[in-house]
Amino acid sequence: MMINTLNSQGFELDLNDGIPLPLNLSIADIREPQSRQRKFSKQIELPGTINNMNYFKGSFSLTVADSNITFDATSKVEAKLSKRGWIVLDGLIQLNNVTINDGNYKFTVTLYSDAVDIFLLLSNRKVSELDWTDYNHELNTTNIIDSWTAATGSGYYYPLIEKDGNRLSDLTWRTVDMIPYIYLREAFLKSFEFAGVDVQSNFVDNPIFKDVLFGYGGGEVISVNAAEGLKRSVNASNIMYDSGTQFSIGSYNFDNQVYNFNFKFDFFGTNVTSFDSIDEYDQLNDMVLTALYGGTFEVGVDFDEVQFQFNTGLDKENVQVKMLVYRNGQFFDSIASEIQINTPALVQATFENAPTIEMALNSGDQITMQFELSYDSENAGIGQNVFMSNVSPLLGNALFTYKSTQIQDGDTVVLSRFLPDMTCADLVLGAFRQFNLYMTDVDEQTVKIEPHPAFYKGTNDFDDWSELRDIEKDMIIKPAANEYGKRFILKFTEINETDAIDYSNKYGIPYGDLIYSQGGYYANGDKVVQMPWGTIVPNSVYAINGDTTIPRFITADAQTNEIKPCKAVPRIMYNTGLRNGVFQFRNESGSVSITRSTYPSVHHFNSYENPTFDLNFKLVSELYYDAFAVTNRNCFSEYYFEIVNEMTNNAGKFIEAYFKLTNEAVNTLDFSKLKMINGALFRLNAVKDFDADFIETTKCELTKVLRARSSGRVTKPQDPIAPDVPIVGVLDPITDSTTGNVVGNKVPNTTYSNRIIIG
Repeated sequence: MMINTLNSQGFELDLNDGIPLPLNLSIADIREPQSRQRKFSKQIELPGTINNMNYFKGSFSLTVADSNITFDATSKVEAKLSKRGWIVLDGLIQLNNVTINDGNYKFTVTLYSDAVDIFLLLSNRKVSELDWTDYNHELNTTNIIDSWTAATGSGYYYPLIEKDGNRLSDLTWRTVDMIPYIYLREAFLKSFEFAGVDVQSNFVDNPIFKDVLFGYGGGEVISVNAAEGLKRSVNASNIMYDSGTQFSIGSYNFDNQVYNFNFKFDFFGTNVTSFDSIDEYDQLNDMVLTALYGGTFEVGVDFDEVQFQFNTGLDKENVQVKMLVYRNGQFFDSIASEIQINTPALVQATFENAPTIEMALNSGDQITMQFELSYDSENAGIGQNVFMSNVSPLLGNALFTYKSTQIQDGDTVVLSRFLPDMTCADLVLGAFRQFNLYMTDVDEQTVKIEPHPAFYKGTNDFDDWSELRDIEKDMIIKPAANEYGKRFILKFTEINETDAIDYSNKYGIPYGDLIYSQGGYYANGDKVVQMPWGTIVPNSVYAINGDTTIPRFITADAQTNEIKPCKAVPRIMYNTGLRNGVFQFRNESGSVSITRSTYPSVHHFNSYENPTFDLNFKLVSELYYDAFAVTNRNCFSEYYFEIVNEMTNNAGKFIEAYFKLTNEAVNTLDFSKLKMINGALFRLNAVKDFDADFIETTKCELTKVLRARSSGRVTKPQDPIAPDVPIVGVLDPITDSTTGNVVGNKVPNTTYSNRIIIG
């Protein structure tokens, strides 16, 4: 299948090796690259196939006679360029020239468009729809533990998080309590790979980006989809019994005026003559259902009529017919029928619309069932003989429906099912906004992506545009601050978990967000950069001696202590590796239980003990654990400060001027090179209304380069809480309060730390 297709007037033109798309972005539109609008023209060559020859003959009046070639060079016709089936360029095509060499033709054409954007393609593909099959794995303790020490940047990682409050105890996690995360870097690169574009970047291999996890952020985890659930279900239908079979329950003499009995026979027994089944995984054998996969099954039966014939009259209100359901031979629950006695000796029971029961099964568990007929009365006559015959469930259905959406031990973890519902376009844009990334073409199939200011080349490597400026047209110079907005706001998607709400209520700003106010007199409004994901709030509420710190994607009622999952929001966080902290790790059944002295940690800092970078945009005012050190190096200070300063500083200038730009100059335009104009350096923001058909100067927007001195950015130890408290010794034991067993040792602290940030 061709990745690129070019269609015009009903023809699908033959291409060479595909048509690259322009990806130059500017400061002015970097926050919203998917919505940029500008004129664009691109010259490409098409092969001289018979198909293409016929197209140009019809659309451009091409004639070829000996060596004489003529065509309408002024004609432009509609054309659509598609990538993987989605239109990414809707514009015009113009034939420039036709060349012939040894009888081989070649057509040179120009494509014109008002909007060309890779994000149109990425908006039609979800992150979960990228290829993650290499990372599918069995859910078990070994695979989860192995992820904790695997190389970062690709693959999956199972961190310790609180997702729903349904764990066995505060410091016990089972395999089914864990969620796999992917790396933002790999999803970012896979998105460009899907679009057919190679990425050249030093930043993508920097730990600041490479160690960032992306994934689940709260709510229900749907890890088994509907189609797979149907495969795990069993439908036994048209069940036929031998209606002539008699089941004698013996003769009883009742001399104490009590008349009662209880009789059972197997639902699936030797008396079943035939039945049909839908059983994808062959779980129903020898009249026993053996679950191939663990999970929740819904068990139900549907019989129009089950008849029991007796030799004595019965009181309707004292007769009960039930379906008894057993798990591994032990009674679990029953399904009651509706009873009708048409004659004194004929009992008819129906299981139409009977309630179903739910059973939690492990792989290998077995379900069996029995009919039960019981009677209890004090009105029987003395000496009555009772027997039953013609038990006849003539035709019916039994449904074993797999209802669980939660993965169980032994299941295959299909990684894509755990990923948030986010398009590739939103993920790529999110990375651009989080780290203030810039992108430009390297060649026809490769782009360069780096954060500001690494995107820009040095001040000694610039394009001198002084002679290109059209001095006949006005240059407009404005204070940059007046064009930018009174407040610059960097925001994560709002999270409604208890810890985040408590922080926002206390400090008046969401955890990790930044509001940067500038002093421009005429500036007004807000410049908001919104992330498509949320941050995390690490908390030590479950810790032994404050060691175990995890994010909690829950809401906790302060009055009732009821814990509920919070609304799902995709999250980013750092894989901070194994950290000292005791917890119990078990498989689902509890047959494997491991006491660990380290746990797989995550944080918005890139390290607990010695953080050098913070994924947030601002150092928070309070942490929910005892922090040994903090850092004010973050996504704003490192990637936004310089450009925001240039846009909001009193010395910042914003200019609009006209320049003599050729078609070649626009197509090879490098936004990473500064532009020199009469001795001053500028950053190019945007090229407006360029049209290759007219010899006109083109309007450009630029901002003046400022070399500002930024505030110091450091990693800072926290002040002691209680300097006079003795340091905890390395051999001091940690004991389980229930069993008294030693479960670990306390780690010596060189300093006690504070939760309120100092400085």
